[in-house]
Amino acid sequence: MDDKKVQIQRLMDTLLKVKEQKELRENLREQIESQSVPMEHVYYSEDNFNSKFPNNKVMTPTGEIPLSYYQFRKLSNKGRKKYIDGMEKTLTDPSVIIKDIRTKGDRKGEKAELGYRGFTNIKEKGMMSVIADKTDEGKNKFVISAYPLKIDDYLDKLKDTADITYRKPYSGGTAGNDPQNLANKNIDDTQSPNNITQPDPVVNRKIDRLNTLLQGEKQRKRGLYERSF
Repeated sequence: MDDKKVQIQRLMDTLLKVKEQKELRENLREQIESQSVPMEHVYYSEDNFNSKFPNNKVMTPTGEIPLSYYQFRKLSNKGRKKYIDGMEKTLTDPSVIIKDIRTKGDRKGEKAELGYRGFTNIKEKGMMSVIADKTDEGKNKFVISAYPLKIDDYLDKLKDTADITYRKPYSGGTAGNDPQNLANKNIDDTQSPNNITQPDPVVNRKIDRLNTLLQGEKQRKRGLYERSF
């Protein structure tokens, strides 16, 4: 019967993790949407690109990153000429950054930072930036790109709370890249019902049922113990 108790506890732990992940996802969605801004139209020219990225570098929340010499042409090659401003905002001022490590394919083990910023005037409602670290002979070599992506498609890349490396401060949730706050709302949020993510009733019912089973198992074992005397 101890095995049954362990199985129930494992199911409860799994459901609780699912619940926390769903609440974190909704919290991130609220943050991204609340911080969405219009994307400015910037004419595609080398001068305009250089004005956004002086000295062919970009300062991200996690540090300064050099751009490749063909970064400007890459926008044209990828059909992203109109996203110069979106690329700059997503790289320099994202709402959130998550780390990603490829687990299969020729690029298995490759590390990348995936940033996201919401934009109110594009169809996808946001852009994702990718900063891939391709270390070559001990030297860091970064490959950078940015492109439109729906919020849900970005959030699908989040596998665990620990994957979040940065969150932009905002009044409705966690602030900055403080690891103590990455998975939790600010203390002040508990005072505002509008900032509380509503619990998932389906997950809660399953947790309640497992709790009932667990309590029943404890009472049954207690009864067997008492009858043995």
